[in-house]
Amino acid sequence: MDYAIKIAKDMKIETLYAIMLVDNYRAISLMKKMGFTITYMEDGPVRGTLNLKEEELRVPCIEPKPAEQPQAQSQPAQTEQKESKEAEALQG
Repeated sequence: MDYAIKIAKDMKIETLYAIMLVDNYRAISLMKKMGFTITYMEDGPVRGTLNLKEEELRVPCIEPKPAEQPQAQSQPAQTEQKESKEAEALQG
């Protein structure tokens, strides 16, 4: 579905529609999660509407944060690990 939305945006389509059966709960749930407005029609089916113009306005232009680098262990922690390994070597 994401790919279909991307293509629609590239083609400058302003509104996407999806028609589903009322008992297709998975499709209805997916449409809700993707931002579609859900309308239960009188004759049975469910219509999902996604306004792509509004979606462009809602998406913030935030750059992703760089991944945090693991911090080096403090000197006492390194010393304790080294001593523990030496003690294991002497015992074994």
